[in-house]
Amino acid sequence: MILLKISEIQKAMAHLLIRDAFDECYLEQAEVLTFAKLTMQGGRNPNWYDEAPADDGVRWKECKPTIFTYIKGDRTPTMMRISLKASAEFAEKLLENSGVYDLYLQEKPMLQLQFRYEKQELVFVTGITHAEFTMDKRIEFAWDAAVEQYVRSLGVGAERG
Repeated sequence: MILLKISEIQKAMAHLLIRDAFDECYLEQAEVLTFAKLTMQGGRNPNWYDEAPADDGVRWKECKPTIFTYIKGDRTPTMMRISLKASAEFAEKLLENSGVYDLYLQEKPMLQLQFRYEKQELVFVTGITHAEFTMDKRIEFAWDAAVEQYVRSLGVGAERG
């Protein structure tokens, strides 16, 4: 797990809320505090659909317009936390050249990203959850490095905190 302090908040927020940098990820949870608190859970409601949806998870690209509309305006949110889970496609894109991609496919841990904005500071935090206990940290270290490299490839200034 690493924490990246983002120095270019506006650019990072554009990648998160407007561009497609994280669209392949699944929403775990989002909380935004403006004049009132908005909370979104990432589980799909199957009762909403006439036919059962193919995917139980909700992709970030489906939710971000609602979040963006909610925060758009003259004042920035007091607080915002967005927790995402990497999809198989996003994990492949970031880990395919890491040397641990085959191990990732065997173990299939949940790879997480959390974006926290509070007190005019933005941080990205990585995380990983294994189905079974393991002492092997190779996937975790590769995920941390891949996320850091990905953020920099987006042209966003970040340093480990």
